[in-house]
Amino acid sequence: MLKSVFTIVSNEEIAFRSYRLELIGDCCGQVPAPGQFVDIAIPGYYLRRPISVCDADDRHITLIYKTVGAGTKELSGFRPGQELELLLPLGHGFDPDAARDSALLVGGGLGSAPMYFLAKALLARGKKLSVVLGFNRACEIVLREEFRQLGIEPVIATMDGSEGIKGFVTDAIAAEAPEFDRFYTCG
Repeated sequence: MLKSVFTIVSNEEIAFRSYRLELIGDCCGQVPAPGQFVDIAIPGYYLRRPISVCDADDRHITLIYKTVGAGTKELSGFRPGQELELLLPLGHGFDPDAARDSALLVGGGLGSAPMYFLAKALLARGKKLSVVLGFNRACEIVLREEFRQLGIEPVIATMDGSEGIKGFVTDAIAAEAPEFDRFYTCG
């Protein structure tokens, strides 16, 4: 585990109360793996905020978070050039090598973020992917275009039926019946 200071490159709202936070800093060989998370220290708040990693390399980390309480609301006001202290990488993450040929990635809400990072790792290994993402309503959908840029058309489920299949991700999986030999989920 590493304690390091990162500089904000961007911090933009991408869906209803959901933000993409892009950071630059030195991971010192501690690059998070798909499924791992970081703990962010927000000045003025005692507890750190755990946030899943959406993407990372040795200098950049992308996080997707939702403003739920006072701490994340404060975080949403941070601007490029400001610094944040992170603990990283935390958690065990996913094993991309566990999938033999094809994988199903299932993300609920912001659980979509680590699925994006995992999708990149699986595609780099030549795996076929199906992605199902679930949200409460259409205005909360994140990362659809990013998955499309990877060549994946994610199946969307919304609880209110405002987009995609109405219901849970399990309803979308039943409707689409994707083939896979391994599944990964978060959310």
